[in-house]
Amino acid sequence: MTEKQKKIINHYRGKLNITTKGELFVLRHILKRDWDRDIILLNIDMIQYNHPTCLNLVLVKCSTRNSSYTFSVPHLGGTGWITNNIKQQKTYISNQLYDKIDT
Repeated sequence: MTEKQKKIINHYRGKLNITTKGELFVLRHILKRDWDRDIILLNIDMIQYNHPTCLNLVLVKCSTRNSSYTFSVPHLGGTGWITNNIKQQKTYISNQLYDKIDT
């Protein structure tokens, strides 16, 4: 990861008040897709765990060149998982994020 990418992550961590590992995982996934040019990200408005509208999930609001998105994904290490294996949880969340943000 470059210094510029670290600065961008830290900027969004502060702007979005990201405090959990699950929120940070979602942020990094979205930004990586932008950096790899899988999507053309315009903005991230929200990444929040336990938002009143979706408890025990991470609520995401973002926009790309193609569309605006509002959706939720499971929280990394949160409750309700069949497995405690973090690698399997990351794979599942990544797949959800790919499905919910079209290219």
